[in-house]
Amino acid sequence: MIKVKDMNKAEWMIWKAAQDVVLTKRHKNEFTTAEYAMGQFDAFCEMALSIEQTTEERIAEIKKMAVRKWS
Repeated sequence: MIKVKDMNKAEWMIWKAAQDVVLTKRHKNEFTTAEYAMGQFDAFCEMALSIEQTTEERIAEIKKMAVRKWS
């Protein structure tokens, strides 16, 4: 499992975006929509992959961590 303190800045942004997605879907957040949260998450993933700051495997692990923590 990836530890938050071991994440680089791009992975940390993905982690926070994943948190927003999970919490938005769970609590129907009045400040954002699920579509917006998913768009942010996808954009951060694409950015991190394009500058080679993470891998698909680490993104999948971050998603799992977010679901476990905030679901």
